[in-house]
Amino acid sequence: MENFSEWSIDDIESRYGYGECAVFSVALSKVFNLPIVEFYDKEELFHVAVVIEGKSLKDDLFLDVFGLTTAHQIKRRYQVGNKIRIEAKTEDELHKMSLFNQKDIEEASSALESLFQKGVFPNKEFIDELALMNKKQSKKI
Repeated sequence: MENFSEWSIDDIESRYGYGECAVFSVALSKVFNLPIVEFYDKEELFHVAVVIEGKSLKDDLFLDVFGLTTAHQIKRRYQVGNKIRIEAKTEDELHKMSLFNQKDIEEASSALESLFQKGVFPNKEFIDELALMNKKQSKKI
């Protein structure tokens, strides 16, 4: 298994932001207990993240290897058009697509732990509080 403590933040972001985002999203989902979503440009899958609950998927905050992000920021990062589709997925659905195996999940979890240790990734308490605030706001609307 990879020793991510020796990897730079850029190396981890490059691996799990551009190519292996699905498996990193599974690791995030397990730690934060948040639902996984896929982003499509037309019919092409271009990114996978977890969603922090809110009003609607287009307006929500998402969490990926880069940290907290929005649908707009994701569109800009991956240089896709304005009309994207966001779909909720389960770990099992992603697994059936053969996007990763158990070893991949363990490595992604190790990379996430390295980001926590480097102090560059939001901790569970912060994300839990943010999700709770978003739930309260969405009930007011």
